[in-house]
Amino acid sequence: MFCIKVADVCIEIDNRYGFVEDVCRDYIVKEECTPAFRVQITSDEVHRMLSGATWNLTAPMAESYLINRQLCRKMAEYDAYLFHSAVITYKGKCIAFSGKRGTGKSTHIGLWKDKFGKDVTVINGDKPLLALRDGKLIAHGTPWCGKEGWQTNTSAALDAVVFLEQAKANEIATIGKEEFTHRLSEQILPPANRDTADQFVELLHHTVEHVPAYVLKCNMSTTAVDTVVRELYK
Repeated sequence: MFCIKVADVCIEIDNRYGFVEDVCRDYIVKEECTPAFRVQITSDEVHRMLSGATWNLTAPMAESYLINRQLCRKMAEYDAYLFHSAVITYKGKCIAFSGKRGTGKSTHIGLWKDKFGKDVTVINGDKPLLALRDGKLIAHGTPWCGKEGWQTNTSAALDAVVFLEQAKANEIATIGKEEFTHRLSEQILPPANRDTADQFVELLHHTVEHVPAYVLKCNMSTTAVDTVVRELYK
């Protein structure tokens, strides 16, 4: 059992396997804190996931996945939610890149890293939390970050959301609130508690109202990065 802090919330993890503690090592709270809530996965839940797995999944990996899922579904009570995306910071801006599975999100982030090197910080490569703090939407790193392992225990105010679509040529355009709402709803994890539904909807509404959103039709060349930079840093 140990405590982590994500999105400014202290959470107690009641684990069976050391794997999840290793995953969370950058977020473990060393000093004493009062947990806002506890996350605990039963052996039955782990076994159910293993029995339905279509890939080489181990019990420790299953526990880690389920802990993350339970934690994120609880975070709506603390004005935060999981947004499946890769979030980076570059030259004072924080940008979230999202899209349907297979659109090349990780490849695109790799292009940013190759082009700008240490000037780019990946807050999280797959599962950041977006939290409303003091009227601003803040992107927070989390221990769970995809197979590349791109995560940093840091945070930044979110400046833009860019949805990726594969194309032969690179083109970026702003999208309206209705389309943003639709695309956003496909990449989030809703809360488990129905009592927080209204609070969760308000969080999404704040995102759509206050964060500019774009669609980037792109190929897998560094000119795709240039297209984003020209639009967001002009």
